Amino acid sequence: MLDVVTRNPDWLPALLLLLPLSGLVALTVVPEKRVPLAALSLFLAGLLLSIALIAGVLSAYDAFEFRLHRSGMLPLGLLRADGMASAMLLCTAVILFVVCCYLIADGRTPATRPGSGARPFWLCLFGLWFGLGLVFLSTDLLTLYVGLEIVMLSMVPLLGIFQGEPVRAPAQRFLVMSTVGSVFTLCGMLSLLLGYGTLEFLALSQQPPHAPYAQIAVTLITIGLFFRAALFPVHTWLPAAHAGASAPASALLSTLVVTAAFIALVRIWVDAQPGVGTATAGQLLGVLGACAILLGSLMALRQEKLKTLVAYSTVAQLGFLLLTFPLASATRLEETVWTGGILQAISHAVAKAAMALAVGLVIRTIGHDRISELGGLARSMPLTVFAFVAAGMSLMGLPPSGGFVAKWLLLRGAIEGGQWWWGIVIISGGLLTGSYLYRVVSRALWMQGPAPVLKQPIDRRMECLVLALALISILIGLLRISDLQFVHIGREW
Repeated sequence: MLDVVTRNPDWLPALLLLLPLSGLVALTVVPEKRVPLAALSLFLAGLLLSIALIAGVLSAYDAFEFRLHRSGMLPLGLLRADGMASAMLLCTAVILFVVCCYLIADGRTPATRPGSGARPFWLCLFGLWFGLGLVFLSTDLLTLYVGLEIVMLSMVPLLGIFQGEPVRAPAQRFLVMSTVGSVFTLCGMLSLLLGYGTLEFLALSQQPPHAPYAQIAVTLITIGLFFRAALFPVHTWLPAAHAGASAPASALLSTLVVTAAFIALVRIWVDAQPGVGTATAGQLLGVLGACAILLGSLMALRQEKLKTLVAYSTVAQLGFLLLTFPLASATRLEETVWTGGILQAISHAVAKAAMALAVGLVIRTIGHDRISELGGLARSMPLTVFAFVAAGMSLMGLPPSGGFVAKWLLLRGAIEGGQWWWGIVIISGGLLTGSYLYRVVSRALWMQGPAPVLKQPIDRRMECLVLALALISILIGLLRISDLQFVHIGREW
C-alpha cells in the first residue's frame, strides 16, 4: 500500500495540485452555463490555499514536503513547497483568479474552436494551472519537464490556435519553438542520467559539478529553457503570439508561462547543479540579458500598436532576470541578488498581467490599440489609464513599486560586487522602459482634441480588476527587505 510521508504534516502542496485536477474533472460534467462560476470557485479556493501555504511556510520557517513511496522502491514523487515555490504559487493563484473574474465580467470567453462554447478554454486554463504547480513544486528534472510540457500543451489552445489563420500561425510558432526547447531539455536530462544515474535535485547537488557531462547537460537544458522563456536571442515567437492572442491569454503568456521557465532555470543552476555556473557562463548570460533589454526596449519604441509594445516590453523585462546569474556568481551578496531576481519575476508577472488586461480593455472599449489614436484616452477610461501607469511604474523601477525594490537589489549586487557595467545596464533599462511607456501615457493624457469614440460601454468591474493587479505590483514594494528573504526558506538541500 502507498504510505503518505510528510516532512511537515501539511497536505497543502498536494492539495494545490489536486485542485486543478479536480477542476478538470468537474468542468467536464458541469452544465455549460455554470462552468464560469465553478471555475471561479475553484480559483478562489486555490488563492486561499496558496495564502495558507505561505502562512504555513512562514510559521514553520521550513519547506513543506509531501511524498508518496513504496517500501523498498524508488520514490514515486516528492512535492516540495519552499519559499520560492510558495511565492510563485501565490502569484499564479492571484493572476489566474483575476483573469477568471475578468473573463466572467467580459461575458465573452474566447472559445478554442468556433461553435464549441467556452468549456475547452476553461479546461485548458486548469491544465495550465496544474502544469505550473508541477514546475514550482518539483524536486526532480522529470517532474519539472512534465510540468513544462503540460504548460505548453495547455497554452497553445489558449492562444487561439483554432480561431483562424491570423492567430493560428503565431500559436504554431510557439508550439514549434517550445518543442525545440523540449528536445534540448531531454538531451540534457539524458546526459545527467547517464552521468549521475539520477534526476533528483538533492542527489544532483551532491555530485561533482565540473564533470564534462554535467557541463554539457546544464548547457543543453539552459538552451531548451531559453526557447520556452522567450529569452534573447530565441525570443522572436513571443511578440507575434502575444499580439494575436486574446487579452487573458496574452496576460498568461507574458507572465506565468515565461516565468515558469525562468524558475526552472533557477532550479537547475542553483538547486540541482550549484557549482556548474562558472563566472564566464554567468557573464555570458548577463550579456544576453543586456542585449534583450536594449533590443526589446528599442523595438518597443518603434511599435505603433499598444499590444506589440507590451510584448516587446516583456522581452526587455526578461533580460533583467538574466542579470541575476552574473551578479550572483561574482558577489558575496548572492542571496540578495537572487532575492532581487525572484522579486523581479513576481513583480513583472503581476504588473505585466495588469498591463495586458488593460490593453485588452482598451481594445474592447474603443475597438483598436493604435497608439497615435489614443489621445485623450484618460478622459474616457481614467481607471484603465491609471492602472497602466501604475503597472508601468513597476516595470520602470520607480519607488515604491515591487519593480523598484527588485532592480535596487540587483543594482546593489552590481555595485558591491564591483560589476559596475551591469549597474549601467540596469539603470539604462529603466530609462528605456520609461521612454516607450511615456509615448503611451503622454498620448493618453493629452487634453486637447476629442477623446476616442467608445464602441462599447466601459465595464467598471473589469477596470477595477486591472487596477487591483496594478496596485498589487506597487504594494509588493512596501514589504521590508527582511520579509522578502522568505523566498529562500527551505532552499538548503
